[in-house]
Amino acid sequence: MKKRYQTNLAGKKTGKSFCIVNSYVCNRRQPSLEVLFQIAEVLQMDVKDLIKSSNND
Repeated sequence: MKKRYQTNLAGKKTGKSFCIVNSYVCNRRQPSLEVLFQIAEVLQMDVKDLIKSSNND
């Protein structure tokens, strides 16, 4: 439930629909850097924590 709330909150604060933000979360779309920074600010997170590495380190 927390994930859905955060997705909904991020969407409202960035002007993006729930579906768009959810597609970012599910890695079906990639946000612009501007939107990525907005989402990080809304969620009070570091942008680095929102970026998933594609390497299997």
